[in-house]
Amino acid sequence: MSTLKVSPVELTNTDHSVLKVALSLVAKTQIQTELLTEHDRSGNVLIVDIDKPEGKRFFTEFKPSKQTQLLLISSEMVEELHHQHFLHKPIRVQTVKDILIDIKEELDTPRNLKNSSQLLNKEPSQIAEFSPDKNLFFTLLEAQKNQKVMQIYCPPHSALFVNSIDNVVATSAKKETLWKITHLLNTSINSLQLSHADFGVLAKGQRIIPLKNILWTTALYLSQSQIAAPNVTMDTPIQLKVWPNFSRLDFEPEHMQLTTLMTTKALTLKQAAQQTNLPESFVIGFFNAIWVMDLVIINPKQATAAHSQAKTTVKSSLLQKIANRLKLKNA
Repeated sequence: MSTLKVSPVELTNTDHSVLKVALSLVAKTQIQTELLTEHDRSGNVLIVDIDKPEGKRFFTEFKPSKQTQLLLISSEMVEELHHQHFLHKPIRVQTVKDILIDIKEELDTPRNLKNSSQLLNKEPSQIAEFSPDKNLFFTLLEAQKNQKVMQIYCPPHSALFVNSIDNVVATSAKKETLWKITHLLNTSINSLQLSHADFGVLAKGQRIIPLKNILWTTALYLSQSQIAAPNVTMDTPIQLKVWPNFSRLDFEPEHMQLTTLMTTKALTLKQAAQQTNLPESFVIGFFNAIWVMDLVIINPKQATAAHSQAKTTVKSSLLQKIANRLKLKNA
């Protein structure tokens, strides 16, 4: 395994000390590390303070390569840097450690972003044994149901800080790393309950994402063929109320195909899989996603019948009241 060599660029003494401790923790995970001197820019990771004029100039002139990654730090939130590894000041040991491990994995693994056919086959999810407390989607779902605040560890990636009271998730992971966390099955996740105050401290300066968006994505790709809605089976009729807002949500072309079919008529998940020739696991993932977004009607015929019965009951009750008043007037 190659050594993780880190070059500090324009760091304060305090941030340099934080980096040093973080690297010592990284080394305990069996990753070889080396902290280079301030003037040695030969590291495969360069941590750059872009608040300093020299650090900002270094960043603007930096030429990216597959062998080198940047970790930028600043006291300002810079939204356009979501494709870069970025930390808001003050940087913390645990967060720096997590993000350095993310970077090491990226350096060691060729880039392998979205592969639609692989996701459709759902091979990792089918092979792995299902355990709700080790499944990111079901862990998030349980947090939402019980209004929990928690830190979810997704090794070897950065942790997710989940606040289901405010319905947000905070993360230091950049876009590509977050994609791996939410799309690729990880059976070694574990969680730690936090207080609302803990969340405010730990999530400060990190990227904030709506919890619903993370639930949607993890439902699509990490459901492991498990239907999340109670009392729903592959033979339960369902129908989409409205189209999901695909402009803000992750999706595949096949999800558009399912949406068109499910908004047109009521049908079972088994029928949806048969009519689209999609794996049942894929259809279940989509159902879980639309269910968690409250976009689906379950047993739509029964719902319609119940609604009609309710209207009839109200109408009969109203007519009875009118009749009673007429009798009183005629008495």
